[in-house]
Amino acid sequence: MKTNLSTDNLISTESIIHCDLDSFFASVEQALRPELHGKPVAVSAARGQGVITAATYEAKRAGIRVGMPYFKAKKLLPSLIFVEARMEAYHKAGEFVKEIITSTGAEIESLGLDECFINLNTICPDKINFYSEDSYQFATSFAQYIKYKVASLSGLSISIGVGSNKIIAKLASDSSKPDGLLIIPKAEELNFIRNQPLSAITGVGHKTQQKLYSIGLTKVSDISPYSQLSLRAMLGKRQGDFIYLIANNLLHTPVKPNPAAKSTSVMRSFPEPGVLAPAMLLELHSELLDRLIISGRSVRFLSLFATNGFTTIADRIDLKAPNADPRLLSISIRKMISKIPDSFMANFLGISFEGLSDIEQLRLDLPLGDYISADYYEPPEFITLTPGEYLKRSIFKGMSISHPNFGVARILSLQENGFLAAFSDKERLLDFHSPVSIIENKFL
Repeated sequence: MKTNLSTDNLISTESIIHCDLDSFFASVEQALRPELHGKPVAVSAARGQGVITAATYEAKRAGIRVGMPYFKAKKLLPSLIFVEARMEAYHKAGEFVKEIITSTGAEIESLGLDECFINLNTICPDKINFYSEDSYQFATSFAQYIKYKVASLSGLSISIGVGSNKIIAKLASDSSKPDGLLIIPKAEELNFIRNQPLSAITGVGHKTQQKLYSIGLTKVSDISPYSQLSLRAMLGKRQGDFIYLIANNLLHTPVKPNPAAKSTSVMRSFPEPGVLAPAMLLELHSELLDRLIISGRSVRFLSLFATNGFTTIADRIDLKAPNADPRLLSISIRKMISKIPDSFMANFLGISFEGLSDIEQLRLDLPLGDYISADYYEPPEFITLTPGEYLKRSIFKGMSISHPNFGVARILSLQENGFLAAFSDKERLLDFHSPVSIIENKFL
């Protein structure tokens, strides 16, 4: 781990922390497949098609970059290992890491799957077993705790930056990559940001960069002599004001915690002929329980489903009150699973915990059999689906699909009558009756 800590400990309890997983998609693939450790790996929507969406640092050192066409990357580095993107695995990994972070009491503002902002004063000292009146030392201990937990539990590395505002915190984490920690004291922030290239500032778009580059302005320090009115004249009011605030380190926007999730789930999709549903659901239930325990939350409703494209088996339990007892939850899920025929093959299935809460209803310590009442267990529901209905239920944003005419695509958004998919040549709006198949997306 790289650490860059100043001797000046003047940071505020209101300081902001930015956490960013390193080379996220590619690092998840390395964590899932030990044979890829230390090797140049690139993730793409499909082998031989499209562009690079992520690359390990071993690949980046050889000149591989995100957005580079597949054929160009392979020519530049013949030993480059290509892996097809598995968005479901990345969603699961990102959620798991954020559950580690929120287990400290931290309120986070998520930025996609792999990064988030935290306000330092929302962290609970008891959760990390460290307390200090010195905010600098407390921030350091929190960062080191998160880095250790993420590495030991997920096999991923995370870079962390700390500053008085979001811009400084994000620049600090970017500057410390990979696997770094950089805390910028208040007195050093203006000098730090003015040494940054304009391209490193989130919010400075390509068009704005080109305007500034055309008159020789490439670093934040090049902007500092200009007045706010001059920048407005060059860039317009909105972007001019933004650049002025950046150049003078005056942009302070609060961390806006994301609403607490009301549900969490694990899903798997498989190519034909699928897998035996009961056995796979037993594996998923253990994973979901682990995630709930890490989050420290409780659950009111349990549900599961398994489908082969035409028949769907669905079941749901109402626990009557929020509960976090792993024994109760495990037995409840196992009872639902036991009602699914052993021979039922599914190519899409999942388990969900719904009605998540930070408060658990107190219960008397009754034997398990006494409070797993028979009336919780209605017969599972068998539903016959058309192919279009099945597709509508099965797909989700970020999933990879294959079309017989257009090739492989990633789903960008779901709409009322169809979905938007990004193919290698262009984006297409498809309806739910399109002849597409789901590419295997499982977290091994």
